[in-house]
Amino acid sequence: DILVGRWFNPLLLLSSAAIGIEFLLLIQICKN
Repeated sequence: DILVGRWFNPLLLLSSAAIGIEFLLLIQICKN
């Protein structure tokens, strides 16, 4: 569980950050 958490959490943060960035880019494109 500790190893899984150690690997899974950074990947989850990276994927959620990437989704957030893409969402912000979509909003910017729609505004223009």
